[in-house]
Amino acid sequence: MADNMRKMLRWHLEEFDTCPIGDGYEIEVNEFDYRDENGITRDQGGVTVRHWPRSHGKDGASAYRLDWNGLSSVWTGDGRPDELTVKYAQGADVFVTEVQSDIAALMSAKMGLPPTHVKSIWSRPCHYGRA
Repeated sequence: MADNMRKMLRWHLEEFDTCPIGDGYEIEVNEFDYRDENGITRDQGGVTVRHWPRSHGKDGASAYRLDWNGLSSVWTGDGRPDELTVKYAQGADVFVTEVQSDIAALMSAKMGLPPTHVKSIWSRPCHYGRA
């Protein structure tokens, strides 16, 4: 995936070659087991990044908490509310999440599925026993 992202960025980086944009496009891959609860993906230079599984359409989604210098930020991505996020986001200074207000209508239109079918998929319990 990272190799393909580098290929995807090639055009963009070449476009800015005449006007350097500095650092920030480097990709560093840190693999981890998405099933870990409160696992650490980075602990370096006073920065700690933790993760936990998120309730999503299929397994593999994670939420993250970054702690640094007495401050913390949580990013959940999209997904249903879950107990792990409540637990690990406690006391965060910044909390960022995504939401799709009418997922059934959107998925129905995009995938050509009946809204009742989409609702049954998105209302099923997640694999971690959290709703």
